[in-house]
Amino acid sequence: MGDEIRFWWDQGINKRPGSRSPIRWHQDNGYFALRPPHCFGFWIACDPATEANGCMHIVPGSQRAGLQPHAGPGDEFGLVEPPEANILPVPMQ
Repeated sequence: MGDEIRFWWDQGINKRPGSRSPIRWHQDNGYFALRPPHCFGFWIACDPATEANGCMHIVPGSQRAGLQPHAGPGDEFGLVEPPEANILPVPMQ
C-alpha cells in the first residue's frame, strides 16, 4: 500500500431489529469520487449479520467493470439492483 496511508472515512450504521431501511446497491467510490480511486473499504459486523437479519450482499468480480453511474436523490442514491443470480450474501459473526 505504500508509505502514505490515509484514513478517509468512518461510518456507523445502527439498525434496530425489524428495521425495514435497506442500503441501496452502490460502490463506495460512487459517493467519494476519489481520483485516482486508490482506496479500499472494509466492513465490521458488531453483531451477527445473517441473511435473515440483513447481512451485506456483494456481486463477485463487479469491481472489474470500474465505477458505474450512480443516481437518485438522498437515500435513494445508488445503482440499479443487479440480477439476483449474480448476488452473493456475506453473513458475518
